[in-house]
Amino acid sequence: MNVLVCEDNQEILDLIEVVLISDGHIVLKSMDRINSIDQLKKNDVELIVIDYWLKTEKADLIINYVRNLDKYKNIPIIMISAIVDLDKVGAKLKLNAILRKPFNILDLKNLVNQYSNNVKKDINS
Repeated sequence: MNVLVCEDNQEILDLIEVVLISDGHIVLKSMDRINSIDQLKKNDVELIVIDYWLKTEKADLIINYVRNLDKYKNIPIIMISAIVDLDKVGAKLKLNAILRKPFNILDLKNLVNQYSNNVKKDINS
């Protein structure tokens, strides 16, 4: 599964990459909005894992871009963040799942694999 991971903390980004690659996923890394949108345009992204606060901006811009274009609107999005009102943000942005920082990497791994299994089911249907 092609997973776009948008995270501005290099250590967290690298950890997520290692864990997801070990499960056979292709990880497309990004640390900002412009690169994330570029990755979406160039690749067949099947899942997005995104931090809410990227260095200079909130992830709303990326998520709204994804949700407002037919080509991308059905891509599942998992948000990881430490913001207080994450549940409200999740509902507003129509997120598929949220994980609070600090999060257990195994929880993320399981969520990604869950979506990966759903993609495989759709392909085989």
